[in-house]
Amino acid sequence: MYSTTKRVALLVFLCLLCSFTFAQQHVSGIVKDTNGEPLIGVNVMLDGKATAITDINGKFLLNDVKSSSVVSISYVGYKKQSMPVGKKTFLDFVLEEDTELLEEVVVVGYGTMKKNDLVGSVGSVSTEKLVMKGTPSLMEALQGSVA
Repeated sequence: MYSTTKRVALLVFLCLLCSFTFAQQHVSGIVKDTNGEPLIGVNVMLDGKATAITDINGKFLLNDVKSSSVVSISYVGYKKQSMPVGKKTFLDFVLEEDTELLEEVVVVGYGTMKKNDLVGSVGSVSTEKLVMKGTPSLMEALQGSVA
C-alpha cells in the first residue's frame, strides 16, 4: 500500500512538473508611435516568425507563448524593436521613426519600386497643382499636366 501511494505521488509530481515546465501563456500588447498614436498593421513576430499584425487600435494578441520567447515588432519607417516575454502578459511598444531607412518610393500600377531602380521616364505632379485646377475628376486634373 505504501509503495502504491509513493508511486501515485511521484506520478502526480512529475505531471505537475511537466505542466509548469512547458507552460504557455497568452500575451497581448499595443504598439504606438512617439506621439502616443496607435500604429495599424504593424508586423508582430514571435521568435523570428511572423505571427500577427496590429488592429485598428494598435493592439495584438499572441497565443501559446513560451516564457523564453522574444517578441519583435517591425513597421516601415520605424526602428525595429524586440522584447523578451518572460512572465509578462502585456507588452507596450513605442516605436521611433527611422528616417535613414526611408528612401523615395514610387508607386506604379502593379507594385512599388525604388526611384533609383526605375527605367524609363517618370513624371510627377504636385497635389497643389491638381487642387488649383478645380476639376471634380482626378483624370481631368491630370490631363495636360505631364508631357
